[in-house]
Amino acid sequence: GLEMCIRDRYLDEFNKPGNTYTNKNGETRIKESAYLEALELTCNGDRKRPDQGLAQYGVKAVNGRNRLSGPGLESSDKPGILMGGSKWPGRLANRCGELLGEHGEEEIYGVYARGEDLFGLVCAEDCAAEIEGHQQEL
Repeated sequence: GLEMCIRDRYLDEFNKPGNTYTNKNGETRIKESAYLEALELTCNGDRKRPDQGLAQYGVKAVNGRNRLSGPGLESSDKPGILMGGSKWPGRLANRCGELLGEHGEEEIYGVYARGEDLFGLVCAEDCAAEIEGHQQEL
């Protein structure tokens, strides 16, 4: 859940109009300054838009279990009360910063630029057991 929402926020920021250029080989790329800013905004938010980015996420009780909920996550369509604000934006920002530290801006952008799965990169270690557990439940 957490890594998925971070990945989705990366993609939202990467795909903003004006962030791209076409190189000599005819390939569309994101400007380095744009992807660095996108990653920074993803983790730390925009002071002009405090209700955007990771601040849109919180925890919701779904079927008796706490689930991360927000745009792009399955639990956002489920009924329940979203517990956001308070410590959640900071917790999400901390994890986002940890992912940047683990992988680096260039590696994260490189995965995106090659069309590879960002979720696989940011979630590889943390989610393996969780995904395996969900497959067993099915």
